[in-house]
Amino acid sequence: MADRQAQSSGEERNKARMAKLAARSAKKGNPVPILSTSMSLLEMLRERGSDFQSLEELDSYGHSSKFLDTQIIHEYNVAFNFPEEFLIKMVEPGDRTCHWDPSHLFVYRDALLGGLRFPVHPFIPRLLADVRINPCQLVPNGWRLVHCFLVQCSKKELEPTVPVFRKNFQFKNSAISYPGWVYISHRPGAPHIFNPASIPDNNPKWKDEFLKMEWKGGDWGTLFRKSFSRVQDGSANSIKLTEAEQVAYNKLVEDDGRSLGWELLDEFTLKSVGLSRVSDEGSLICTCCPLLTPFFFCFIRGLILSFMLCSCSANQRVEHPADGRDVADEAGQAFPRPEEGVHSSCLYQQASIHRRSRGF
Repeated sequence: MADRQAQSSGEERNKARMAKLAARSAKKGNPVPILSTSMSLLEMLRERGSDFQSLEELDSYGHSSKFLDTQIIHEYNVAFNFPEEFLIKMVEPGDRTCHWDPSHLFVYRDALLGGLRFPVHPFIPRLLADVRINPCQLVPNGWRLVHCFLVQCSKKELEPTVPVFRKNFQFKNSAISYPGWVYISHRPGAPHIFNPASIPDNNPKWKDEFLKMEWKGGDWGTLFRKSFSRVQDGSANSIKLTEAEQVAYNKLVEDDGRSLGWELLDEFTLKSVGLSRVSDEGSLICTCCPLLTPFFFCFIRGLILSFMLCSCSANQRVEHPADGRDVADEAGQAFPRPEEGVHSSCLYQQASIHRRSRGF
């Protein structure tokens, strides 16, 4: 017994030491390994990463899904308008996101609300394979950053590439006390391609709200890694871009944080750049706001539909419930920016939908 405790303690110290060494390497400017520049997707998926030795050590192993509303799952399938080979299904009681099933991919509900759509954009498997992580390791705000990047590339008519993304963003492992999760953030000191403060905070219950996506006749192992790994990142200064990639990078950072995350992730925006197949009716109930829970989903859907049916004048104003401010509904007027640390309200998105439905 004592030997096992000593061995476990030694493993924890070794993990902590490796984490510190990785952090020091990043500061020193050690090269960022960009596999996608010379490997195919299948070759990258076969590359060994810094895999976790057992599922039990992962934080996700201790979380089962409490998202069990079959009606909402049905409405998600209808609203997201996936191709017929893709179907959202309810998980089984013993399912964990660190489990692997080649025909069923576990998907966090907040990842769907953060922009993840199926079939996935071909850039996404290459990005995750490049950093050697399973898609279930990426926290919801990581998905939001990935899709903000894709929208910005589409708007500027740029080809999204892994080196350009990793030049803009860094990958970070979660704290040792919550092993397995991976975060993404703008690299410190680098220009921003959108305003990071406009990305909402993560829903604190997201770990307990996941579904599974069935791919009929498909194998998720051809797109994603089955194992969970620790991400290894280095300094942006070590990333070498081609001439075309440098041009793309320069165009992206011209934004310098002026674009707002909730506008880039608006369902109408995702549709306009080809990242979403959601129908016009489905756009009314698909939102990127992480505050929605199953209990409030039908209420919010009804509220949005009621809002759409109102025949309001162009200068009508709706009251913001959180702080009493008004949200102007004038043609071309930008949304006021929410206060620091405050979630973007659903009414902001409703006003956006209302304006677009009237041709503004």
